[in-house]
Amino acid sequence: MPRNETTQKFADRVQDLISDSGKDLRTVAAKMGIGLSSLSNYQNAEREPSISTVAKFAKYFGVTSDYLVGLSNNKTVETAAIGKTTGLSDESINRVNTIYRSGQMEFINHLLCDPELMKVLVYVYQLHAQKIDSSKIYAVIEAWAFDKLQQDKKAEWLMVYGSVIRSNYKQEAKNAMAQIIDNFDQNVIGQFNNAEEV
Repeated sequence: MPRNETTQKFADRVQDLISDSGKDLRTVAAKMGIGLSSLSNYQNAEREPSISTVAKFAKYFGVTSDYLVGLSNNKTVETAAIGKTTGLSDESINRVNTIYRSGQMEFINHLLCDPELMKVLVYVYQLHAQKIDSSKIYAVIEAWAFDKLQQDKKAEWLMVYGSVIRSNYKQEAKNAMAQIIDNFDQNVIGQFNNAEEV
């Protein structure tokens, strides 16, 4: 049977899940109650899975059927709902959960509610799209954080950020921040504001 996009996505995801589990094919096949050759065929996109097969794989690996067939990039029911609403990946959701469990959600709330940071992030996204060196991108973010800290000495949440990113581009960072403030593309700000309203 020729490979289609869904069958190939299923094969790729099954292959990744098996690899992540650290188990060999024989063990996985035995625990799932399917033949080794069938599992190999699914893993190599040489066999299209039935609905019941997709359900069996989803249950065994603890992922959603949508994830297995490529309709979602979030693995679990819990992260799929958040991912669908926010567009966040499982990794991003797990990081936010880690911050939440550590009692540091104020940090995230400050970041998400700061309109200046949103403008900086749009600019950073543009730099990233232009394949600008990541050290310069970090310098832009660090410059923003430094300026913010100077304006608000009580912005303790920035100290968390400051301990994470260190840069040797302090003057370059200040210059980049000045350029953002002086020359920021108003069309980009408008697009961000429009997207925010949706």
